[in-house]
Amino acid sequence: MTVKEKALLGFTLCFLLCTVSVLSQGLQGAERLYILPGGSIEGSITATAPRDGIFTLMLPGQVQAISVSSSLGVAPLYNFTGNTLTFMAREGEAVNITFVSRLPAGDPAQLVIESWNQSLELYIHSNYALLGVEPIPDSIQRAGEYLVLRYSRLNGDLSVSIAEVPSGAQPQQTTPTQPGLAKQWQDVFLFTIAAIAAVVLGYITLRRGKRGADLLGEEDRAIIEFLKSRGGRAYLREIREGLELPSTTALRRVRKLEEKGLVKTDKTPEGLLVVLST
Repeated sequence: MTVKEKALLGFTLCFLLCTVSVLSQGLQGAERLYILPGGSIEGSITATAPRDGIFTLMLPGQVQAISVSSSLGVAPLYNFTGNTLTFMAREGEAVNITFVSRLPAGDPAQLVIESWNQSLELYIHSNYALLGVEPIPDSIQRAGEYLVLRYSRLNGDLSVSIAEVPSGAQPQQTTPTQPGLAKQWQDVFLFTIAAIAAVVLGYITLRRGKRGADLLGEEDRAIIEFLKSRGGRAYLREIREGLELPSTTALRRVRKLEEKGLVKTDKTPEGLLVVLST
């Protein structure tokens, strides 16, 4: 095809695109992108035409090389200008597009991937730190040296912010929240809070016990020693008689020890049984 013929074909495609732009809608297919060290992007697209017509795709990054083929075995008519690929396809024809491009300049780099109702897999090499992504992926996984963002159907343009980290440094991935991950992190967070609360409660209880033991009066300590000498349990009347305490004093001191958690009491037919707490 001569230069003149290519120019004529490009003009014809652009004219048809303007006159039948409605046919540029409805493409379905899959897109896979690899963001490689050094700012290179390798992409592959399979787009299936829902009807005969002219279709357009905006490829991400600064495209340096492109190849277009068809499931029909004959390369489709296409025109590529800037980042815009325009091609003609028949109903049901799958157009295969492979290309190499580069990330936009900037630190961090802001990459926009146009939505055309496709499934998408975005592989980000571990040399990059993911700073932000919108919309949130359906799933986020680790595959070897790549962080993989997956969309079952991209219904809105995808915006990704990444920064390449210096050689030898470990990138810190700022992983966006998604429903499944949010639930996992929520469970971990709640478990951590519960564990901390248990430790704090145990510490407070222990401190209270120690503080209570430190503040025991002479009569309280005498009751504790008496219970120890009786194997850790005795009836209130035995404590009263053994320590020669008035009935009201003995009962009051036992109740105070029970409030501090040092003893337990149990009403029995033989009287009030006082037991040392373990």
